[in-house]
Amino acid sequence: MDERSPWILAVLLAILLSGVGSTLGADEGLPKALAAAVEEHESGAPDAAAELALVDRLAKLGEETDSAWLPDFWASYLLSQVVMRHSEDRAERIARAQTHLDRARQRAASESAATRADVLALQSLIHSFALGGIEDEGERDRVQKKAESALEEALALAPESPVVMVHAGTDLIKEGQKEGDWAQLIGGHALLRQALEIFESDPRPRGLTTHYNSEWVRPWSDWVYRMYAGGFAVE
Repeated sequence: MDERSPWILAVLLAILLSGVGSTLGADEGLPKALAAAVEEHESGAPDAAAELALVDRLAKLGEETDSAWLPDFWASYLLSQVVMRHSEDRAERIARAQTHLDRARQRAASESAATRADVLALQSLIHSFALGGIEDEGERDRVQKKAESALEEALALAPESPVVMVHAGTDLIKEGQKEGDWAQLIGGHALLRQALEIFESDPRPRGLTTHYNSEWVRPWSDWVYRMYAGGFAVE
C-alpha cells in the first residue's frame, strides 16, 4: 500500500456517502450510527425488546436532526418486523410505525422519484401489516385499498426501483401460485433477480439506503425453485 492509499480511501468513502448527505444532515456521525443500527437488526436481534431498543436508537437519530429521513424510515420498517413476529401491542406498534413513516415521507418530499417511491412502497407494507388487527370487514377493505393504492403509486413513480421491483415480483409470485400461472411466477422471479443485481451493485451499507426488502429476494426465489423442482406442482 503506497503513502497515498489513506487519502484515496478517504475520497472513496466520501463518494460512497455522497448519495446520502442530503438525507442525513450535517452530523458526520449519523451515517455510522444509522448503518450500525440496521446492521445489528440484520444480525438478528433476538427478541422484541432488542428490536424495539433499535427502534428507539433510530428514533433518537431522527430527532437529533431536522432533515434526516432515513432514521425514521428504518424505524418504521423495524417496527413492521416486530409486528410480524410478535402479536402483543400490535395496534400501538403499527401506529408508531406510521408516525415514523409520516415524518420520513415529509422530510423526503424533495428527494428523488425513486426515494419517494420506496417510501410509498413501505407505506403499502405498513398498511398490509395493519390488516392483521382489523376485524371489521369494511375497514379491512378500506385499508387494503390504501395498501394497493400506495404500491400502485410507487410503481408509477419509479418502476426501476429495486425496492419496488421486489414488491411487484413477490405479488406476481403469490398471484401465480394462487392461479397456477407459471408465466406470473417466472415473471415475478425475473423481477426479483433484477432487483438483486441492483442491490448487490450498491456498495453502501444497507442502512444508508432504502433497501429494506433486499432480504426478501433469496427466500422468495428459493420458493420458486422448490416449486420448479417439484415438477411445477403449484399448490
